[in-house]
Amino acid sequence: AASDLLAALDRLENDGAAAGKAAAVAELQCTRGSVLGAIGRTAEAAEMADPALTGLAGASRARAFLLRGSCLLVDREVAAAAAAVADAASALFGVDYEPSQLPTEPDSAAVAAELKRLKQLERRRWEREWLGE
Repeated sequence: AASDLLAALDRLENDGAAAGKAAAVAELQCTRGSVLGAIGRTAEAAEMADPALTGLAGASRARAFLLRGSCLLVDREVAAAAAAVADAASALFGVDYEPSQLPTEPDSAAVAAELKRLKQLERRRWEREWLGE
């Protein structure tokens, strides 16, 4: 099922690129990265975050930063994951953000908790924006 979904995303990305829809392609890249991460292909998932960041602006950038943070955390790169979480929060809230939940020397549990909290906030924002809830 994952391979079918990845093939469909590939077709949609190609269509979006051909139509000049960079933001849509970036969102699809984030979705692809999430699928890759969910099936354990975190190295490939992490590669999707960087190109997506160049095509996204504002709160949508948070998805790519959250993807990057998730992959880094899986790879046990806690300090880099904490930085990605802070970048995601800045993209979500539109201001420089210091995650108060993260100590100066963050551990993986604290980063994972903040990552989960921000993912929930981003999902709620997305639902309000796209689903009109």
